[in-house]
Amino acid sequence: MAEDRGIWAGLKRALAARAVPVQIALGVAAVAIGCVIALVDLSSVVTARMAGAGLVVAGLVTLGDRDRSAIWRWLSAILLIAVGLVAGLWTELGVPVLGLLLGVALIGYGLLAGVRALRGVPGERLSGALFAVATVVLGVLSLSWPLLSLAFLRLFVGVWLAFFGLQVLFSLLGRRGRAAAAGAVAAPKLPTHSRARRFWHTT
Repeated sequence: MAEDRGIWAGLKRALAARAVPVQIALGVAAVAIGCVIALVDLSSVVTARMAGAGLVVAGLVTLGDRDRSAIWRWLSAILLIAVGLVAGLWTELGVPVLGLLLGVALIGYGLLAGVRALRGVPGERLSGALFAVATVVLGVLSLSWPLLSLAFLRLFVGVWLAFFGLQVLFSLLGRRGRAAAAGAVAAPKLPTHSRARRFWHTT
């Protein structure tokens, strides 16, 4: 039993150590997919597949964000991944249906992100709230825009994915900086004579 606990604890530490590199890779992937969708003239089928892939990536990022409470993390991730799979696999749905799906996903995610921002880390509340509002606005536009064209759909989804990935990357950098600052404050400062004594002992 003790050995099993040790193995499980080691596995959790290994996964935690790899969580940040995985989040960085997914954030970069979201930025890249968003830029391609927004800037490259793609067909409706390719746009649907790339938008679906981007939403799945965003869902995986959300699922791996341990700073979120479990219920909000799972709800947001399931919403993004489910819509992403539908959009990417059923490419014959057409632009209006794709816009409807993306609009629902963005509005739902934006509302959940807004709740999370209000309950989140003080240093990330403003940026999280602004991103949540922008997400809801893009979702409403994709739902209400009359005769939504493929160009506007690409623009909405591409811009959102790019900003989503950038927010993930900046958030990770901010957390690392706060952790380093907290560690520096918590580390005890040795007196000068103690540092000199330790220097002579090590040399």
